[in-house]
Amino acid sequence: MQNVKVAVVGFGNVGQKVVEAVLQSPDMDIVGLVELEHLLKMTKLTSFVLIM
Repeated sequence: MQNVKVAVVGFGNVGQKVVEAVLQSPDMDIVGLVELEHLLKMTKLTSFVLIM
């Protein structure tokens, strides 16, 4: 059976706990992490943002 793929949006208190739980689960993989606060800081420093 294929592992469950998880993307975490936000890395505050809840996001950190979710990541900890997923890392302890052998049947789950983290495939993405979005942290809006850092993204907003980056957009202020650059004239464009490349989203992949």
